[in-house]
Amino acid sequence: MTLNDQIIELTEKLQAKNRDNKLNAEGKRVLSALQSGSIAPAQLGLVLQGATFSSADEILGSLRGAVDPNMQLIADQLSPNSPQSVSAGDVARAMERAPMDRYREENPVAAFGYEMAGSVPFGFLGAGKTLAANAARAGASGAISGYMAGEGSGLSADRLTSGALGLGLGAGGDVAMSALRRPVGNAYDAIFRTSESQAASRGRREAERMLVEQIKADGYSVEEAIALVAQLAGKDFTLADIGPNTQQLMDAIAVMPGPGKATAMRYLEARQKGRNGRLGTILQEAFGQRANYFNDFQALKAARGKSADKLYGSANKIEIPYSSELRELMRTPAMQEAYARAAQIAGNRGDGTALNLRLMPDGRLLDRKGNPVSAIQTRFLDIMKKGLDDVAFPRQVQPGLGTESVMAVRDLRTKFLDYVDNANSTYARARALYAGDSAVMEAMERGRGLLREDTDELADALSRMNASEKEAFRLGALQNLQDQFDISVESANMARDVMKSKRKRDLLRLAFPEGEKGQADFDIFFDNLTRESTMAVTERAAANSMTAQRSELIKQMRNRSATSLDLPSSLTDLLVKNAKQNGAVAEDQMLQATAARLADMLVETDPGTLRRLAKDLESDDLMTVLRRHAPDLLVDAAPFVASLFTNPQSLGSQMGRVGAGLSPEQQALMQ
Repeated sequence: MTLNDQIIELTEKLQAKNRDNKLNAEGKRVLSALQSGSIAPAQLGLVLQGATFSSADEILGSLRGAVDPNMQLIADQLSPNSPQSVSAGDVARAMERAPMDRYREENPVAAFGYEMAGSVPFGFLGAGKTLAANAARAGASGAISGYMAGEGSGLSADRLTSGALGLGLGAGGDVAMSALRRPVGNAYDAIFRTSESQAASRGRREAERMLVEQIKADGYSVEEAIALVAQLAGKDFTLADIGPNTQQLMDAIAVMPGPGKATAMRYLEARQKGRNGRLGTILQEAFGQRANYFNDFQALKAARGKSADKLYGSANKIEIPYSSELRELMRTPAMQEAYARAAQIAGNRGDGTALNLRLMPDGRLLDRKGNPVSAIQTRFLDIMKKGLDDVAFPRQVQPGLGTESVMAVRDLRTKFLDYVDNANSTYARARALYAGDSAVMEAMERGRGLLREDTDELADALSRMNASEKEAFRLGALQNLQDQFDISVESANMARDVMKSKRKRDLLRLAFPEGEKGQADFDIFFDNLTRESTMAVTERAAANSMTAQRSELIKQMRNRSATSLDLPSSLTDLLVKNAKQNGAVAEDQMLQATAARLADMLVETDPGTLRRLAKDLESDDLMTVLRRHAPDLLVDAAPFVASLFTNPQSLGSQMGRVGAGLSPEQQALMQ
């Protein structure tokens, strides 16, 4: 049993008696002395061990044993039950060593680091010029460390054995380390310290720094910018589209020959090709599934007609008094022309009975026997309405027929329909459900000419349209927008034009239903157009001036050849020219690495990769801060730190402690 084990056993016995209130005054003094612990905390003690060749516990323990009476009090308690005499110094040394031993068991890696840190000052004493000198230093350091870490006191057998093992391990370890130092150092330099690798590494870090700065300049934090891109996943929106500052980064990449430009251009060109498809999706989300213009009209007509036909069937049977007001309408030139059109429609449909009355120039209606009528079936007025639609909404305006004439006919049509609707409410419901072919087609045509309309006039016309006509108008507006996208050389032009003009925005708003729901749908549609327009601005980088690209390429070529044709005149001149050439090439390599890293980040759309990118760009841990702001320090400091920990003195000190642990006496005690 080691002395430390005896101290632990005594402590536990006294604690048990104290819990049972059976501990006398002297026992309490001993327990208090045992619980006083070591002078140095475990971590500080380990550092001191490394700095004193594993002698700190000996030094501190000897001093404490000489001045602290409590150590003798503990020794007196231990000696009667110990196989050998125990002194105050033995107790003090054991108490100094105990916390360090516990820390080594619980944290072996950290303990090794503290001891190595303590031995670092010896690294500044100078390295030997030969392998033999270094091995001798390491062996001496290992012998001292092993001797001091061994059990016992004076020239005990355990200490001598530990010292001998430390001597051999220290010298042998340094020989092995010397064999590894050069190849490991060369490999490290090849990986981290060549001009090309350093330029690439610095370029990547510069790219990350630039991206963070430009994102913040656009008014976002890195987290907000990446969250926005992730939110728009599937819409090809990237960090390059965040704002004008990140767009400028893409512009810069586009004029810099290299892999970064290739990455950016491939992505932007592919995205450009997909614009019409994305805009088609935006239109579908806003207006419904896209379909052919005329087919939409036919489908609309069929859907409305099925429900309306039942109401028309009932409404057409109802008779309406033929009043003087209606007669005045019938004698107008437009109604006279509408009668002729109605006759053609009825004849072409094979419905000769629909128009069974004759309209006279003075507005009278006569039956087949020539007698004036006082009441007429709604069926007759409905076919008249179809003829009037053709007059009011001609496919082509007749020569000489001005706008006022057309509007006068349409006003007459409105009066006629108001009269019939008031006289026959069933007909009014049927007509509201399904407007006639001409009116629907006219509404759809107005939708197709949406962006050419006068805003106030169109708003007034929409207010007088029924549900069928409004739906037809929206289908026409959809077709108009799709046509704009299809025929435009750059399909985002229309989106930008709409956003620039309040008038066009107001007209486009009329294509959506009234109320909060319609406004919400329009806002979403407009946001989508805005996003596509922003993306189109980013894509202008793909069309950057070839002159600018050629200038950048020529600049790089000059950097590579500036000194190749100018022969040096002296050794000094040779060194200067070589340094200049290497500096210019390294600058180009760094710029290309910066552009390549920027391109990768600016075109990334995968949410998982974006989350990792956010962590890289926003991390505030020490290593990330050092990597971003002091990259050269890490690359150059690592070999320096390694040399401090692997110099002969430091290495020998650690090998001595390992030797102490391998001694037969120490192994026996551990068992």
